Amino acid sequence: MRERKKLRTRRAILETAQAMFVERGYDNVTVTEIAYAVGLSAKTVFSYFPSKEDLVFDRDLEMRALLRDRIRDRAPGRTPLDALVGLLRDLIADTERGLSEREIDTERGLSEREIDTERGLSEREIDTERGSSDPGSRAAEELGRLHRMVGDSATLQSRLRLMWEQFEQEVAEVLADEAGEPRHAPRPRVVAAQLLLIFRLMSSDHLLGYLQAHSRPFQRAALETWLQISVELIGGGIADHARRPG
Repeated sequence: MRERKKLRTRRAILETAQAMFVERGYDNVTVTEIAYAVGLSAKTVFSYFPSKEDLVFDRDLEMRALLRDRIRDRAPGRTPLDALVGLLRDLIADTERGLSEREIDTERGLSEREIDTERGLSEREIDTERGSSDPGSRAAEELGRLHRMVGDSATLQSRLRLMWEQFEQEVAEVLADEAGEPRHAPRPRVVAAQLLLIFRLMSSDHLLGYLQAHSRPFQRAALETWLQISVELIGGGIADHARRPG
């Protein structure tokens, strides 16, 4: 019961904060205001999220570990590029099904009905929300929400750059260790940079603009086209690199 309460509190803080960031801009919202809106103290908010930026990039460490593990633990016959593309497809599928935070909370013991009730949705609103969203547009909606939160905030733009650098460093170290090369060697570093470029483009405002140029029923196909072209043009040089022996 204690753990379930902590999950509900965490979710309430996160959803309230992100809604305020989207509406007013990250730099125009204080942690004190977020805490007041949720009925908590600022100290309590910081006990769940160590920094204000963590309220935007709340899955940073999780995603970095997921990327590292997918590449390190890839199956025989698979390359790091295969592992990355597989991860991206899984993330897209999860987004389309509306999982992300919902999936995390469900796995930790909250039913979907409890999650939606905690969000303050009525029974009718719950059923409507679950049945109304076009799966092909969810990625565009989530990407748009992220970019509205980041906006022109220098703090968040700096944090985003740091996040990508840390992701690239993590991948480069995995590749170097696997190949038995020094971590500063050029090959793992260059391959990591190419892999992360594909990852970064899949969350860029350029992709968002491309998706928004298509009507909702065609956004899923547009997303797939973007991924295929990225893999073809960026990943061509590393398509067979470090293929794991079968």
